[in-house]
Amino acid sequence: MKFLSTLVANILGTFIAFAILLFIGFLFVIALVASGDQTPAIRSGSVLVVDLEGSVPERVSGDPLSQLVSGEAAYGLHDLTHAIEEAATDDRIAGLWIKPGMVTSSWASLERIRRSLDAFKASGKPVYGSSRSYYTRENEFYLLSAADRIFLDPEAVFEYNGFDMQVTFYRDLLERWNVEPIIIRSGTFKGAVEPFLRDDLSPENELQLQTLVDGIEAVFLDGVSVGRGIPVKDLSAIMDNDIVFGADQALAAGLVDTLAYDADVRAAFNRALGNEADERLPTVSIRNYARAAPLVAAASGSVAVVHVSGNMIAEPPEHTLPIGQGQVASAGAVVDAIRAATRASSTRAIVLRIDSPGGLAPAADAMLAALNDVDSDIPIVVSMGDVAASGGYWLATGGDMIMAEASTITGSIGVFMMLFNLDPFLSEKIGIHTDGVTSAPHADMITGVTSLSDAQRRALQSFADDTYARFLGRVAQSRDMSIDEVDALAQGRIWLGRDAVENGLVDALGGLEEAIDEAASRAGIDPSELSVAHYPKPRTFTEELLASMGGIRAKSVSARDLPEPFASQLRVLQLFGNAPRVPQAVMPFTLDVR
Repeated sequence: MKFLSTLVANILGTFIAFAILLFIGFLFVIALVASGDQTPAIRSGSVLVVDLEGSVPERVSGDPLSQLVSGEAAYGLHDLTHAIEEAATDDRIAGLWIKPGMVTSSWASLERIRRSLDAFKASGKPVYGSSRSYYTRENEFYLLSAADRIFLDPEAVFEYNGFDMQVTFYRDLLERWNVEPIIIRSGTFKGAVEPFLRDDLSPENELQLQTLVDGIEAVFLDGVSVGRGIPVKDLSAIMDNDIVFGADQALAAGLVDTLAYDADVRAAFNRALGNEADERLPTVSIRNYARAAPLVAAASGSVAVVHVSGNMIAEPPEHTLPIGQGQVASAGAVVDAIRAATRASSTRAIVLRIDSPGGLAPAADAMLAALNDVDSDIPIVVSMGDVAASGGYWLATGGDMIMAEASTITGSIGVFMMLFNLDPFLSEKIGIHTDGVTSAPHADMITGVTSLSDAQRRALQSFADDTYARFLGRVAQSRDMSIDEVDALAQGRIWLGRDAVENGLVDALGGLEEAIDEAASRAGIDPSELSVAHYPKPRTFTEELLASMGGIRAKSVSARDLPEPFASQLRVLQLFGNAPRVPQAVMPFTLDVR
């Protein structure tokens, strides 16, 4: 009987493995067909159509199967901006058509995209803009304002009314459910735990969030002012005094140039290029052009770019299907990437690209330890992306220089711990009772079904305070400040990159390209010898799938599968629900400036 059961199990296992391999092969063939020609032909005199929608990720694998199955974007931020800037000197490209839809990228990414559009515009080729979604908000208008002319559908919605940020609070819900949140924090501005303690913003949190939205508005107005030639004070007055919510109002305010349809934009391009107005306009999408003019990363390079993206955790969850997953920065993977970059004989400088709201303090510290082990002869320049806060800033202290975009979210130098006592909820709401024994008085303090005694609370507070003190010390040493000077800027407070430069937490404004140039300069690398390698290499769908074959389980719900605001709230609950009971150096990463 045992022999037969073993035989059946082996046959079944072989059949399942064979079926999975056939499925992978089938998907791969479909992906190859769907990807089409990897080097599409581009006609001379073509107009590059930059039809953006959704969020542009930092990096992509470029794997057709990942794009088909897991919904990976066709290009990353740096592929996009490189392609636009390459088009400026491409004789086949005669103009550029900006067509943003509902763009949800963070403002630091929008800044980088806008700079690439400005670089193209400087070539003298015509740049026109229109909306692809018939709904233009500040995000899309910021990009459109780089155009020579902006066309708007006569019936389109044009929202120009400023920025807002909403925070969801859970205290009342937890109270109704008899769930006791147990919060330990160091930092009066550490707003990540505030939704579980209050029903509204504290004065400290209101101050930092108001400063944040005002700063984003300033970045927006500065960009629009340059693009449209309208003084900032006039743009601000329109925003404050008028309710612009339609195409006619946008035209009357001078925010757009013409009310017209796509056919009119094509005719305008034809006239600008010396063609007949009704002639067929040759165009190439940014998706195809990015494939035709790829940003090629070297296998090894004189400058190594180490990417740290996502919430900082100890190790990624195993045996999970690579579908609908968000990015995480596991300590092991980042440490391995830093060591691989250091071991490469060609590496003469390192750029640490951080796009992370932080996470587990021990994970951030493990990454920092690996960074501190890098040979002192190798300069390290930190490049902050959309966000490099809390644990992200902890890691940034290992750099010789820190660069950020004006709207990068950084700072949040603070620590918290969060537990829940579920016993009243279980016993009083659903009739589940718990009991147990302990070998020592405090053995059950973090079981989730007991409250904390005063002594236990003091012990955890001391632990959090010690972690915060070490955080302050690392920042003080890195930034050449006193502990008191750092503490005045810390307390968990969030800063925009432009403000962080002024207060000394960041050295200069700039993106990844500027950081690479700075690192090369510090290492004495001649521009003609500059080559760039990226670590770690993004894994393809097949690599992710094979890595998970030890025992696959699918996530029941992924945040990326849900619309806002539910996706943001799910990420909050997943963070606090799955995190070990260790200090968290993380900002309230659901910040959504609209």
